[in-house]
Amino acid sequence: MLKFHRLTLLDFGPYRGEKTLTIPDHPGVMLILGDNGRGKTHLLNAFRYALLGTVYRRYGRARSELRSLANLETATAIGFAEFSVTLGFSKDGDRYEVIRHFTDRDGSNRETLILSKNDEPMNRQAADLELRRIMPEAIHQFFLFDSEVLQRYEQLVDEDQSTGEDLKEAIERILGVPILQNARTDVELVAKELARQIQIAAERHGETARQGQALGDLNASIEANESSARTLEEDIERWETEVQDVEREMTRHEQLSGLITRRNLLQEQLTGLEAQQIEAADQLKEVGRDAWRGALQPMVGPVLAELDTQLGRLRSRATELAYSRAVLTRLRDNAELCPTCGHSLTAADQKDLMRRLQSETAADEERNAERLIGLLEIERERIRATAAEQAVITAVIAADRERRRLVLAISDNRVQLEEISDQIRLAGGDGVDLKALTGRHSNLTRLLDRKRRDLGAVRTDLEEQRGRRAQISAKLTRVGGVVDPHITEKNDLVSQLKELFGEAVDLYRQRLRANVEREATRLFLLMRHEQSYTGLRINARYGLDIIYEDGSVVTNRATGEEQIVALALMGALQHSAPVQGPIVIDMPLGRLDQDHKYRVIAALPEMSEQVILLAFEGEFELNRARRDLMGRLVGERQLVRVSGRNTDIREVVS
Repeated sequence: MLKFHRLTLLDFGPYRGEKTLTIPDHPGVMLILGDNGRGKTHLLNAFRYALLGTVYRRYGRARSELRSLANLETATAIGFAEFSVTLGFSKDGDRYEVIRHFTDRDGSNRETLILSKNDEPMNRQAADLELRRIMPEAIHQFFLFDSEVLQRYEQLVDEDQSTGEDLKEAIERILGVPILQNARTDVELVAKELARQIQIAAERHGETARQGQALGDLNASIEANESSARTLEEDIERWETEVQDVEREMTRHEQLSGLITRRNLLQEQLTGLEAQQIEAADQLKEVGRDAWRGALQPMVGPVLAELDTQLGRLRSRATELAYSRAVLTRLRDNAELCPTCGHSLTAADQKDLMRRLQSETAADEERNAERLIGLLEIERERIRATAAEQAVITAVIAADRERRRLVLAISDNRVQLEEISDQIRLAGGDGVDLKALTGRHSNLTRLLDRKRRDLGAVRTDLEEQRGRRAQISAKLTRVGGVVDPHITEKNDLVSQLKELFGEAVDLYRQRLRANVEREATRLFLLMRHEQSYTGLRINARYGLDIIYEDGSVVTNRATGEEQIVALALMGALQHSAPVQGPIVIDMPLGRLDQDHKYRVIAALPEMSEQVILLAFEGEFELNRARRDLMGRLVGERQLVRVSGRNTDIREVVS
């Protein structure tokens, strides 16, 4: 079984400098979380590049654009593109380390491959062969996949469509069917040579010459049909590649349209933010005119407090003087009675009270008190006006805070614009004719369908011709003295082997489909909570139908159900195939509701011993995912933005 241990990136994509992802050895799920543009797809492509030497983007293969995978900051700094990917892994007890390095330092794209097996380096040819043996390109999509692969799965469900044929063939490759098919082909080659020898022997005898000639004509016809079949197979492979390229281009256009829409929205937001920034600057300038007075506030406060104290004492004294003057006036009007309590006063009391009141109500003192109060009030207002009011200071602080917020928002907006503009540039720019692409796809699909029908007809003729050839050969071997007994024995053995391998392929397919159906049903029921569903049923193309309790098939399946069925198929292939290994998934879970999202996460350890899930930050509640995985979460990493073109891989300590 294949297991990943360590992935080291050097200036690969958004990972500037050297960044290492260590993958735990024990079985379970590793979560890698990051926002859009932080490098999740680049991580998936790093695994692909290390094992296959080929990079796939979401829009299709980008083999000729390897230089665009170099970190832009580093490439700008050193003047050329250069990066490397190192993957440490093991398989069936052997330890491997593969290093792929790319540079265009001298103007020509140059790649280097170094593969070590148990610390022993291998030459380039041996390294290529070993890596193809470990991870054949045709089956990598069942180990390293994204939402684009899952969407292609839908083509398998409709048996009347031919567009999923390549995916069906890829499934049979991972399940080992070609081993038996190749054996049957080898037997057919031996049968062909024996028929030629029988033909020659028959033509040498008069009584069998006509039959020998007929066998020769049949052999020639078979060779012609075999040549036609090979030509059609080559044509189909070429048209399939073209169809896939167009489909990727159409997908690229859809993705590009989304990027362009996002870019335009960001540009509109930037224009609005810049207008707000100008307004905020004007507002700050306006409220800031008196902001300097705020510096006087700490000094003015104590002075104003002292003035308020003096004013309070003067006002109290002025009140006392006014009261004494009023009492004296009443006493002068009626000296016999006390003006306060109304009691009778003696002459001595009257004289003493008058003396005391007159001393308390000196006119000059009262006037001076009133004058001082007026002066102090004027001084207090002058000092208070010199220092800024708290409301002005608050307004200045608020205006400055808004200005700084807008500066940060504009900076972040420009970084996002730059990142999206880079993605648009790498995706091919704005000029895409979707109508022309759709028409081309339709024409290619029709052509491909016709070629496949032609190939089916040729193969049917070949089977019939080979059957007649076997009958004629067998008949000639029974004519005494015509065919060498050794050739007769070989022909009999080959006939038995052809029948054996023919039955073996059919039987093996049946058993594989049964195993895939059973395992996919188990995984589906773990992921999908619907009591009326009893499981899945497989078709000849390995498409899976959802079955109700009454045996009927679910039609018009939701996109979330398609995603769950596709994941169940991926896990079932892992359990049913002779080739097993890690699963790295780069796909959004947004098409699933909350319940099924967590059921899928909880079922991930059932798909493979080693699962790496690349997900959006905040796509699901992390604590619940930890709880649902029940101890099978073996690692968490976060992709952290250092700058617009630099991402760090950091361990999450829960």
